[in-house]
Amino acid sequence: MAPTLLLLAAGLGSRYGGAKQLEAVGPHGERLLDYALADAAEAGFGQAVLVVRPGMEDSLRGELAGTFAPPLPVAFVPQDLHDLPAGLAPPPGRTKPWGTGHAVHAARGVLDTPFAVANADDYYGPTAYRVMADWLDEVDPELPAASLVTYELRQTLSPHGPVNRGICTIRDGHLAAVREHRKVVAVPDGTLRGIDPRGQTVPLPADAPTSLNFWGFSPAFLPFLEAELQAFLTARGTDPSAECELPATVDAWLHTTGLRCPALPSPDAWLGLTHPEDLPTVRHHLAIR
Repeated sequence: MAPTLLLLAAGLGSRYGGAKQLEAVGPHGERLLDYALADAAEAGFGQAVLVVRPGMEDSLRGELAGTFAPPLPVAFVPQDLHDLPAGLAPPPGRTKPWGTGHAVHAARGVLDTPFAVANADDYYGPTAYRVMADWLDEVDPELPAASLVTYELRQTLSPHGPVNRGICTIRDGHLAAVREHRKVVAVPDGTLRGIDPRGQTVPLPADAPTSLNFWGFSPAFLPFLEAELQAFLTARGTDPSAECELPATVDAWLHTTGLRCPALPSPDAWLGLTHPEDLPTVRHHLAIR
């Protein structure tokens, strides 16, 4: 069967100030979501699944049934705060879901083919979908497997403010680690700086391989994800801001199993709406795509 694209569309876009995935960015009013679905269909994905906030399924279905009909079948899955491994429940007062790992867990019931995971509010470029589809076509659904599309850091910055980025360590073409760096910016002398996980401001190479949360998995990843989510919630479930993030889950999976995660470099430039001022830049680049 053709691979599935799992798009994470439940984010609120707090820094941007709105639903970025539905912003009109293309020359004919196309949304970032429309580009994701079109590029996936062209690359050979057979279906898409959107993880959305509970109660948003009908409105998003209506949006997609409008001017730009999806070029492949689309299903919707709510990321419900209460959809947790057996025996667990959110603590009193918790209102937000549990991060990207939990978002993938929410879609477990509809993921029976090798699948990619991507953000619905990022523009990854056609190459990312092609290299990922080619990799997924070779995956045995019964065996554990993972991959990650990477970009050079300089391809992923906003000229209008800092961004958070997962800086990768790659060894022999495979992912060794992803470490979140906050407030990554280009400083006046042209070099890049960011705050590392220890809280220290550090220089960053412009060509540092960078994760933008475009992963590939076999369905055999899902049982491990559920076990990691259960362990995470047992340890940190009472923390009101704790989130089970996909990079940390993959990192644990790789170190636990000894599996290797190929890095799939993309030469394309990322586009996104981190800040409101990014909108004209994104529109300009997509107008000449």
